[in-house]
Amino acid sequence: MQKSPVEDANCLSRFFFWWTAPLLRKGFRKKLELTDVYKAPSSDLADNLSERLEREWDREVASAKNKPRLMRALARCFIGPFALFGFLLYLGEATKTVQPQLLGRIIASFDTVSAQERSQGYFLALGLCLLFTARFLLLQPAIFGLHHLGMQIRIAIFSLIYKKTLKLSSRVLDKISTGQLVSLMSAHLNKLDESLGLAHFVWISPLQCILCMGLIWELIEVNSLCALAALAVLIIIQACLSQKMEPLRVKRARLNSRRLALTSEIVENIHSVKGIWMGGGDGDNYQEHQAG
Repeated sequence: MQKSPVEDANCLSRFFFWWTAPLLRKGFRKKLELTDVYKAPSSDLADNLSERLEREWDREVASAKNKPRLMRALARCFIGPFALFGFLLYLGEATKTVQPQLLGRIIASFDTVSAQERSQGYFLALGLCLLFTARFLLLQPAIFGLHHLGMQIRIAIFSLIYKKTLKLSSRVLDKISTGQLVSLMSAHLNKLDESLGLAHFVWISPLQCILCMGLIWELIEVNSLCALAALAVLIIIQACLSQKMEPLRVKRARLNSRRLALTSEIVENIHSVKGIWMGGGDGDNYQEHQAG
């Protein structure tokens, strides 16, 4: 397999996804084959990611006064790119907030009474186009980077769980079913890709509300407090609904984990029974049943 071009790509190539151009051109000319697929970058390999996280986890265990927390070890490993992509995401969302005001001023420029707005209409239209372009250029790398970061965290935790299971004694492994591990890896850790892309909205949303209130205050002044009150009521209602739904989400997660655990154990036992049956001299009968 070929080396991934993303490893040798510069910052601009990664930001604008230029490193994907050779693969896209090849896919446009012919059908892609397995030999056209690149190797995984060294930064995405499970060995490298697990070593980074394991090193930080050992530091956390050694320095923690109380119970060590995995979140602190993850923060020391991935806080840099997480903060950078969050800043890009905020800039992209901030441009979305300003767009309606510019659009309103462009519409007002068609009024024959307002000559000043009419003279600025072209500049306002140019500014609106630039905002759309900036939003597109900022959001795509930010969203892609956050999902890619979530994938890296998931791979690192997968590797740590796998290494931990290899170090456990047989007495401890007897208390842990394979279904529990499958449920942990498939049902819970797979949510990292989705949750990491939405985590920044915890602080972006209040800042957006403040920015919106400032823009509304400029238009209608004191009457904007009515909009703020309506927004506060909606937030309270949504918080109450979320609190009511929390027990249902927990119950659904437990049932889903139990379902995955039972399914995995059933499949594992079916394979065991199949192996015992074939090893007991009934392999010929099994092949006859398959042929039939």
